[in-house]
Amino acid sequence: MGNVVRPNFRDKAGSSSTVQVPSCGELHTIYGEVGHCRVALFIDERSSALPFLRVKLMRLDIDQIYSLAMLPASQDSYFEAHAIAASVLQALRLVDHAAAKLSS
Repeated sequence: MGNVVRPNFRDKAGSSSTVQVPSCGELHTIYGEVGHCRVALFIDERSSALPFLRVKLMRLDIDQIYSLAMLPASQDSYFEAHAIAASVLQALRLVDHAAAKLSS
């Protein structure tokens, strides 16, 4: 996963940012939903001659989108994007399961 371009998660030092993006490119795959979160893969051909794969986390309850990873599109990067999305989805499931146990 050395070629993953990690998005900048901070606007200025010390403040976290969440960017609302009206268009993320073309929706390619929805990996699943846990609670109010959806993990999806988008193909973005707008930014340069080389398309990018973008793994996004969408908060459905507050209508916000978080960038998780951006990879230059290639056969290998599709595998990496799937692995990233599956890992994030599994982490969300674990947190959701733990929260459900704590609340019961």
